[in-house]
Amino acid sequence: MVDLRLNTLTVVKKADLVGRDEPMLWTMFIEISLEAVNSRQFVVTTDPIASKLGKAGKGDSLPIPASVGHFHRESGVGFVGVAVMGFDNDRRSDAQIRNGYAAGAAALNQAIVEHFPKHGVAQIEAAEQAEINAKVRQAIVGAFLETSVIRTLFGGTPVGGGSFTKTLTNPSIDEAVTLTLHAKNDRAIYRVDGRLQSQH
Repeated sequence: MVDLRLNTLTVVKKADLVGRDEPMLWTMFIEISLEAVNSRQFVVTTDPIASKLGKAGKGDSLPIPASVGHFHRESGVGFVGVAVMGFDNDRRSDAQIRNGYAAGAAALNQAIVEHFPKHGVAQIEAAEQAEINAKVRQAIVGAFLETSVIRTLFGGTPVGGGSFTKTLTNPSIDEAVTLTLHAKNDRAIYRVDGRLQSQH
């Protein structure tokens, strides 16, 4: 069994100078299992519309719904991870959110597919990680632009991304997961807290 939950998002530092932020958290879970290898589908998508978490001020914590923050498998997973992206979402449309998320998830999955022939299950190094981040970012922005140039430029503030991965070699795992998302120049900071549990 493997259970990875992201439970809360805390606004450490707001993106908005006036008023409260409207945090949105995109999550893309990653699994390596026999089923995923056979299907070449390593990214498990979640609900990007439910990722609009509500309004929050500095120091406030918002619950992350299960449709966004929960991955569970009973068996067969040898590696689990999650990639997250945070936004202060002011005016993005649902169509733009869906399109951007789908494009980002597809780009991430393709990057993982391309990683295997060269590196197998070896950890992704910093240079490759930067290249993957750039491809995912480019795919998201491209999808945003197809929907609305104005909303792309003024719809919200990106508050960085992060990832957590774990090879499930230990018979039992129970550990906290914390990801800190930083906007450019630390203009905004969000913290995501959760837990990974695994039994083999």
